[in-house]
Amino acid sequence: MGSLELGYPTFDLPAEDAADLRTTLYTAEPGTPSDDALRLLASWAATHAAPTVDDAATPVTERP
Repeated sequence: MGSLELGYPTFDLPAEDAADLRTTLYTAEPGTPSDDALRLLASWAATHAAPTVDDAATPVTERP
């Protein structure tokens, strides 16, 4: 797929019990090949459900 050209602003998050807590938001210019690729990656991630608490407690060999 190649490389992506992304912007990435970083935001400081105030927290009483955590020093230097930050979040970074990655974005692509709308209509660019990087935007198309990022949307494709997001669609792939959306098709895989995150494990639930019950799934985490069940050994992999016992899952249907």
